[in-house]
Amino acid sequence: MVAAIGRCATIVSSSLHGLIVAQSYGIPAMRIHEARVIGGNFKWADYATALTRPVEEIQRELVAALLQGTDHG
Repeated sequence: MVAAIGRCATIVSSSLHGLIVAQSYGIPAMRIHEARVIGGNFKWADYATALTRPVEEIQRELVAALLQGTDHG
């Protein structure tokens, strides 16, 4: 699964683990809110505190990559 994520140009996910893997590969990634995720927003808020760039900047990069069809693979 990690290799498949690594081949993606962008990631949009409700999985925190998928988002972390994508960002570790430098792939623009963004959360999709899913109400059924256990723990609600806590783990997402906690993870966001560890980011070195503002979430808004990361999301703008994701949108730009989606619009351009950027290929990271």
